[in-house]
Amino acid sequence: MSLDRASCQVRVPADGSSPELTLEARFDLPGPDGTNDDAVAGAGAVVAPPHPVYGGTLANSVVSAAAEGLRRAGIATLLFNYRGTEASEGQLTDSLEAAARDYQAALAELRTRAPGPNLAAGYSFGAGVALLATRDDPRIKGAVLIAPPLGMLRAEDLTAFSGRLLVIVGDDDDYAPVPELTARLAVRPDAVLDVIPGADHFFHFGGLAAISARVAEHVRGWL
Repeated sequence: MSLDRASCQVRVPADGSSPELTLEARFDLPGPDGTNDDAVAGAGAVVAPPHPVYGGTLANSVVSAAAEGLRRAGIATLLFNYRGTEASEGQLTDSLEAAARDYQAALAELRTRAPGPNLAAGYSFGAGVALLATRDDPRIKGAVLIAPPLGMLRAEDLTAFSGRLLVIVGDDDDYAPVPELTARLAVRPDAVLDVIPGADHFFHFGGLAAISARVAEHVRGWL
């Protein structure tokens, strides 16, 4: 499925700090080649990109790999650009709360196309955004958090989130060192921590090719 055919928009409702915004987004049906052959009926996931101030977009290679893995597991995906990023309206910001509102709007759009069951997903900053945005939503059946910065994994968010939890990280990630990450996840003993050998936070030196297969392998049994 081409990017043009899959393009869509996400509308973020107005709030006290900004008017209604339209975000650039992309929706893809599940299946290994963008087909619907392996679809889980109604299943969909929003995948959040990394920090917009540092160039995070829906075209990020890790985001693309995670989305591919979800589609291989039969789950439709919606990717989006935060406000102020590329073709998305609004002002670029490093606000976690604004990013969470963007994510929740993307989830609302997803549900018009894939009403559920739904999953949450994100990479780096986007992993923290996905967890914060969905922590109190019982309709989210699971979350895939890739290289979540340790400082964005708060115990209260982890315990409030009721769905399945998969965390994928490289063993050379300076932002999410495995020993500290393991300790932080102790509040969620059911969480699965999948460590990719030799990978850093940006998957520059290996591990990128493993993400899709590992995501697909874990989430196939969730729905």
